[in-house]
Amino acid sequence: MSNYFYFILVLIVPLFAYSVFSATDGMSLFSVILFVALFYASCVDIARMEIPDLVSIGLFPTGAVWLLTYSPDKIVPNLLGAIFSLLLFYLFSRAFFVLRNKEGLGFGDVKLIASSTVWVGLQNLPIMILIAATSGLIASFYNFGKKTSTQSETRIPFGPHLAIAIWIVWFAANIDLTGTGLPVLSK
Repeated sequence: MSNYFYFILVLIVPLFAYSVFSATDGMSLFSVILFVALFYASCVDIARMEIPDLVSIGLFPTGAVWLLTYSPDKIVPNLLGAIFSLLLFYLFSRAFFVLRNKEGLGFGDVKLIASSTVWVGLQNLPIMILIAATSGLIASFYNFGKKTSTQSETRIPFGPHLAIAIWIVWFAANIDLTGTGLPVLSK
């Protein structure tokens, strides 16, 4: 098994277990759906360097259903935020390609970021990207340290890092970790 697989298990499984056992009113169903989708996307991205459309596009309507069920007042801002993030990260991806003549952020990653914005909201997107980028940099430095002269491939799958960040931010915004009744991040 890949080191990425174990990385995902160590970071996400405890949060997943806590959310399933502490959530009420069907919230655990959405926890399971989100977890399974992100875990599947991570495994596929590790194996094939692509995020399946089933996840990157499928999380968009699933997130909308979750919002309609638990926070109907957030549906319009989060959907507009998802469209904004899709455009922003697509433009960033294309600009990087034009400047460096190599792919930096794949369109699957861009779609996953946009779909996750429905779940976490535009206000939490910067912290999600910060967590994913930090995790990706750590993995990149680790990968760079292990690189041998015969390895020419320096790309790392970004999907697992996005998945971890999405899960952490969504979890922190929706589960009371402080014991005060207030979520850690803005809902």
